[in-house]
Amino acid sequence: MKRHNPSEEHSTKRQNTNSSPALDKVATFKNWLLENGASFPSVAISRTPLEEVEMLGLVSVERIESDSLVMEIPEKLLISADKVDASDLSVVVRLKKEDGGGEK
Repeated sequence: MKRHNPSEEHSTKRQNTNSSPALDKVATFKNWLLENGASFPSVAISRTPLEEVEMLGLVSVERIESDSLVMEIPEKLLISADKVDASDLSVVVRLKKEDGGGEK
C-alpha cells in the first residue's frame, strides 16, 4: 500500500486532477482561492488516510513555526452575516427563517 503524501497534492499553480469528483471540486475551490489572492503555502488539502471514511482536511507540508501565518484569505472571499444581509441572499435567508429552517 502506497503511503499518502499530502505534499504531492500541494502546489500554488492550477491543478488538473483525474481523481474523484470530490477531489476535482476541492482542486477547483483551491484554484479559485489562489486566483483570488488567498495564500496557504504551508498546508495542503488532503484526504484522510482512513479508507472507510472519506473526509478532507488541512495538513502541514512543512514545519510551521509558532506565531507564523498559516493561511491568508482576502476579505472579499469571506461570507459574513453583513454581506449576506446586503445581498440578494437576504431574501432566501429571511424566507428560510420564517419557515422555521433557520436559527431562532
